[in-house]
Amino acid sequence: MINLRTLFAVTLLSTAVFSSAQAAPNSETLRRLGNQLSEDFAVCSAFYMISAEGAKNRGDISGLQMVALAEASAVKAIAMAKRLSYAIGQKSDVPMIRYRENHRSLLDEMGRDFVNYSVLSARYLRNCAYLMRDPEAVVVQRMGLVE
Repeated sequence: MINLRTLFAVTLLSTAVFSSAQAAPNSETLRRLGNQLSEDFAVCSAFYMISAEGAKNRGDISGLQMVALAEASAVKAIAMAKRLSYAIGQKSDVPMIRYRENHRSLLDEMGRDFVNYSVLSARYLRNCAYLMRDPEAVVVQRMGLVE
């Protein structure tokens, strides 16, 4: 039996229309996939905020433009993490806890020195760019809410 929260999750996370022959994923699958996606968005939020911090250090117009883009992506990523966490019934503070833990971890990964930023860029840029290009579509696709 699908509970109200699961029904809300499917409605919130998808714009897909299910045909009568296509069944929605079960609630445990949605919860597991939603949890992983929430973590992925929290990682990307931390990555983009660190990118913004590095761009601020440049001090030129190009750097300021990068700051604005990175901060907007970070905000959008954490908003998606919050939506997913809410939809799967996690406590409301989980996305921000994940964000802080990932921010700390990513800073450690680059030795807390922006001269090593390429370490983060090589590891996270491609996946985060993919996630942020169309976050809702990624959620729908990854959670198996469409054919």
